Amino acid sequence: MLRIQKKKGAASMIEVIISAIIFIIATYGILTTISMMRPQSGESARKLAAAYIGKQMLDDLRGKVDGRTWDSVNSDLTVGNHNRTIGNYFVAWTVVNTSGGNLRYVNMTIDY
Repeated sequence: MLRIQKKKGAASMIEVIISAIIFIIATYGILTTISMMRPQSGESARKLAAAYIGKQMLDDLRGKVDGRTWDSVNSDLTVGNHNRTIGNYFVAWTVVNTSGGNLRYVNMTIDY
């Protein structure tokens, strides 16, 4: 006598489709999370470059500190507004006297 046995463990087409849908949803969630964690490289690079330019400008101004010449017309340390363009960055700084008048401080803004 011939007996037909049903194979056990074989997946039906519906099970395969449901498994594929679950896998796609899980993969989409993981990829979305990873893409949100990665910083926006272009914006970060511009901010970092602007910070380096600001540091470079402050170091340059610090090297020019001399009580005998900082009130001269061509000095970048005279009281008032100054600006300079470096590449695609616009650097603006304001030199302000303190209340005693012997000290100055610099406010700097960099537009990128």
